[in-house]
Order: sequence, then C-alpha cells, then structure tokens
Amino acid sequence: MARHTFATTVALSNGMPIETVSKILGHSKITTTQIYARVMDHKIKSNMDAVQRRLDKKARQLEKEHELKLLRKKNADAEKDKYAEMSKDQLLKKLNKIMNEKSD
Repeated sequence: MARHTFATTVALSNGMPIETVSKILGHSKITTTQIYARVMDHKIKSNMDAVQRRLDKKARQLEKEHELKLLRKKNADAEKDKYAEMSKDQLLKKLNKIMNEKSD
C-alpha cells in the first residue's frame, strides 16, 4: 500500500515522469508501474489546462502574424495607389531620389 501511495500521491501527482517512478520502485517493465500509478483526475485537469494554455498562446501568435500580414498588404496597396496617381515625371523623380538614397 505504501508503494501505491508513493506512486500516486507523492510522485506522479507532483509531476514526476512514470519512467522515473518505475525505476524508483524497481520495476523492470513500465506496465507494472502503470498498475500502481492510477492517473488522478486533478492531474488530468492540470495537464489539459497546460495544453489549453499552450494552444491559446499559439492562437494569439498566429492572430498577430495574420494582422501583421494584413497591415503590410494594406500598406503596399496604399503605396500602389499613391504611385498610380503620379505622372511620369513625378515617378522618375521619385525613382531618382530612391536610387540616390541607396547609393549613399
């Protein structure tokens, strides 16, 4: 009974991997440890909460990346519109200015 209590309440519920518990208990097969190591409900909830936090973080990151792409597209579209309204002479002046800035 003490081995079972150690495996469930002390070791596994505090995050110790089942492989480590198996070694501590002297089991040659992890399946033997699994008999002792019942997964506790609060441990399942804790693990699922951790997964949910990671998924939420990834979702927020993807949303930010998507927003950034949309902003870049809007900016590019605005630049296209601005240049579309320029005359040939204005475009040539702008191009010369850009080329001069790059050569500095």
